[in-house]
Amino acid sequence: MSRTFHVVLLLLFFSFNMVLPACGEVAERSYTGQNVIQVTGRVYLVGSEPFTELIIGGSDIEWHIARGEERLLLLLQHRVVTVEGIETVEDLWFASGLYAGERRTLSNISIINIE
Repeated sequence: MSRTFHVVLLLLFFSFNMVLPACGEVAERSYTGQNVIQVTGRVYLVGSEPFTELIIGGSDIEWHIARGEERLLLLLQHRVVTVEGIETVEDLWFASGLYAGERRTLSNISIINIE
């Protein structure tokens, strides 16, 4: 296939993902020093093989699903779900020492609602 076809296909894919409404809602509680939150957002599979991972995307925050917990959400891709889990926030740094943002990970997930 031609390179132009691949570029057009890639552009269509990205434009479709940008049109999907992003939603996100967080309710927080803390038990024994652990940040237990309730998150509402759309489930996405990101990355490329063999390094794919599931995320729940909100309007301005995304939560990565901890390894071993993907089985709960794998069949719910592109659906809006409400889950409860323990949030871990990790600071990310570039090799130069500049701050690169945060990575939020959810573990011990239980599904509350599927829309």
